[in-house]
Amino acid sequence: MARSFGRRAAAADVGEEGPGLVEALAAVIQPLSGASRLQKIFFLAGPVLVEQLLFALAAFIDLYVAGKLGAEEVAAVGLVQALLAVCVAVFTALGTGAAALISRQAGAGQRELAQQTAGQSILAACGAAVLFAMLGFTLAEETLLLLGVADAALPMGRAYLQILSLSLVFLALMTALGQLLRCAGDAATPFYIGVFVQVLRLLFLYGLVFIGAWGVAGLAWATVAAQLVGAMLLVLALRRSWLGGWRAQEALQSSWRLFWNCSAPLVAERLVMRLGQLLYAGMIVYVGADVYAAFLLAGSISSFSFLAGYALAAAAVILVGYEFGSARFGEARRFVWLLCRLGIGIMGFLGLAFFVFASWIGPLASADKVVADLVCWSLQLDAFAQPFIAVSLILAGALQGSGDCRSSLFSTIAGIWLIRIPGIFFLCLWGHGGITGVWLVNGLDYVLRAIFLTKRFQMHLKQAVHEV
Repeated sequence: MARSFGRRAAAADVGEEGPGLVEALAAVIQPLSGASRLQKIFFLAGPVLVEQLLFALAAFIDLYVAGKLGAEEVAAVGLVQALLAVCVAVFTALGTGAAALISRQAGAGQRELAQQTAGQSILAACGAAVLFAMLGFTLAEETLLLLGVADAALPMGRAYLQILSLSLVFLALMTALGQLLRCAGDAATPFYIGVFVQVLRLLFLYGLVFIGAWGVAGLAWATVAAQLVGAMLLVLALRRSWLGGWRAQEALQSSWRLFWNCSAPLVAERLVMRLGQLLYAGMIVYVGADVYAAFLLAGSISSFSFLAGYALAAAAVILVGYEFGSARFGEARRFVWLLCRLGIGIMGFLGLAFFVFASWIGPLASADKVVADLVCWSLQLDAFAQPFIAVSLILAGALQGSGDCRSSLFSTIAGIWLIRIPGIFFLCLWGHGGITGVWLVNGLDYVLRAIFLTKRFQMHLKQAVHEV
């Protein structure tokens, strides 16, 4: 793959592919000086980070508003959000796979192929959304009962899930279109539209829930309306970009092999991760209620540091993909190591903050002294893993951008099924390691994953240089 893109980049007269392609991309990801590399990384990663914060804030606001309505409402909203997280993971994986492929095609000057891939990305996301929507709408009650929803919360949970199922196509479009616009060199538009959608959603929410007294249904309809507006705005924005020239018939009739080679392993990785996390968390329940509560609370707090890693990984996909497509492997390597240094610095700083302020954070997280102490210890243990988490996330994105979408899948399978689950069994259930064992296993997974992905990227880079 690297050889194919590299040779085409060397032979292609990009100017003949169509006006605006070079200009749109050159403003974002051309070979640059060290300072400009840093600027372009923040140009791509900054909006992604804010969008993720807004998404997390939206979930928190839903739970907060549900808490004002009653305990049953909180249970219904919380469980449905867990289900929707699986859908979001699939949409994100499809978008990441498309971004990795489009970035390499753009680097090689293959405008028409990039447009076809953009169309396939949108069609695949909408197809997955329709499937999830049908399942969510028709099997809402059965799914919630399977998850153990109490009878009192079932009617509200069913209504909430069925209404939100209607918005899955809009959510899939927003995810796919935002990623495509970033590939087209426009990271600002998805950011501004994302902010506008969240503000609009708050206005709808206030009117429907507190003025109209629609309850949990009002929360869901506010989301549907806001995401509909956001999807429409992003469609208009993409049509104005150089990636907006795709046609549905051409996208359907062209070969999907490259798209699925990139996207299928990423979708599988997200699903494997979600299933593994469910089993992993279920095993921790048997370690003890206090340990499980502390694990959830500490994990929720430390997850904010992941947002920086995910944002830098999103930048790595596009930047490395473009440089590999252009056969500028040295520039790709410089981007990757700069991204890794940034990730280690940012997440290492956040880990240090967790370690230093853990004794204050613990009591704020839980009024139960035992749980608060366990949260404090958990954050201090997790602090040491932050640099390795940064490297594993960024190298996974770099490998995906370079065309290797399977290594991150293999590392996830090994991490969940060969390290975490056996580790919890031997250290915690059999060895009575408690919360310490939980976080030691978690840290070991990320250390080994960072080492594996670093070696894989070095090997992949050498192979690409040799083939060209």
